[in-house]
Amino acid sequence: MFTNISRLLKFSNIRLVPSFPNKLDRIIRLGKDITDKLNRPNCVYKLTCTSCSSTYVGETKRRLQKRIEDHQGNDKKSIVYLHCRDNDHDMDWSGIRILDRESVWEKRRISEALHIGNSHNSLNRKEDSYKISRVYKNFIRAISKNR
Repeated sequence: MFTNISRLLKFSNIRLVPSFPNKLDRIIRLGKDITDKLNRPNCVYKLTCTSCSSTYVGETKRRLQKRIEDHQGNDKKSIVYLHCRDNDHDMDWSGIRILDRESVWEKRRISEALHIGNSHNSLNRKEDSYKISRVYKNFIRAISKNR
């Protein structure tokens, strides 16, 4: 079919170039394996208490698993650890949500601050808000409500 049309158009000085829709890269996929959620670095994450409605938003450069181990007791000053210990509560460790991935520390901190601003019943301290203007926080809240 291609050769017949090509011959007809050749008389009008139009040259056809064949295209091949079934390229090798569509058939063979050599992508990377998906990294387990807990092995991902540079995350903004959210923990939820199973005993109450408290939430915690944090950021880490390290693998998420290492930061979670801190919250589970390796870091006795962790606000999550103290909440669980003092109230006899437990976090939903299997339901950790990754809210954002960002390798640049400043951007990751801003993302964390915005997510903290959108959290209800947050365990986060005031200093975690990273000095984001109330205007931006209200704007982000408005966008989040429309989702």
